[in-house]
Amino acid sequence: MKTTILTILAVCFCAGAVPAQKGRSLYGDTWTGVVVEADYGKGELTLRSADEKKPGTFSGVFDKTVSVWHRDGSLHRSGPVEIPAGERVLVRYRVKEEQAGGRKLKVNRIHSLAFLGPDDFPILRSRLGLPDSARVTRSEGKPLPAADPLKLYVSIDHRPLREDFDLWLRRWQGERAAKYGAVELAPELSRADAALVIHNGTRPGAIDFADLILLESRPRDLKLDTVTALLVVPGGGVVEVVWQEHFIINPDQPPSGNGRILQNLEKRLRSRRR
Repeated sequence: MKTTILTILAVCFCAGAVPAQKGRSLYGDTWTGVVVEADYGKGELTLRSADEKKPGTFSGVFDKTVSVWHRDGSLHRSGPVEIPAGERVLVRYRVKEEQAGGRKLKVNRIHSLAFLGPDDFPILRSRLGLPDSARVTRSEGKPLPAADPLKLYVSIDHRPLREDFDLWLRRWQGERAAKYGAVELAPELSRADAALVIHNGTRPGAIDFADLILLESRPRDLKLDTVTALLVVPGGGVVEVVWQEHFIINPDQPPSGNGRILQNLEKRLRSRRR
């Protein structure tokens, strides 16, 4: 079971666009929108579309226990959630038939909710020390600056991943810097040409399999964490995300996901000299 689940996660936890208004997944239907009203007494939630070109509304009722994903990537289980009007959220729900007033009604039962923020990058801004208003865009495939040495700001939440990166950096400086350019650690983003950020949690739109693993399907002795890796280039008042990927890792085992992270970094460093 472990192998099957982790294989699914490896395939499905990939970078993606902002969630569409309505969608489907293996773990329930989804709806993304702005909170119009939350009735905490009845446990009811009403959303409207955030896209003016695709108007629509959604109404649902919270299950007794709800998985709640916060902007910092943390996950909690709780009862009906207090959500202010105007908040952008993603809900996962199942349509169920229930009796009410002697009639059968279809009810959207909400079992999972994620606070989205203005976009997919609230944790990235926090790790880079940027305000919520800082502009972040996707520029997949954009080359890294040609500076030599490349000044790299690094923020890594997991200690094993950071130790693995430090080992890679020493090897790069000793074996490849002369050919492909040196890498120098920058103390802050304002003095960096690029930044590598590896933080706990994933983008809220990628929560279905993590929810399944972390809360329901994992063996009791299996520890799993979700992490997101991003390579970004700051400049001109904009932070450009040139690479992003999501991983499931076991914090008690060697950081297998770090191999792909460092391979992507090496690939971009080498391509500057072609």
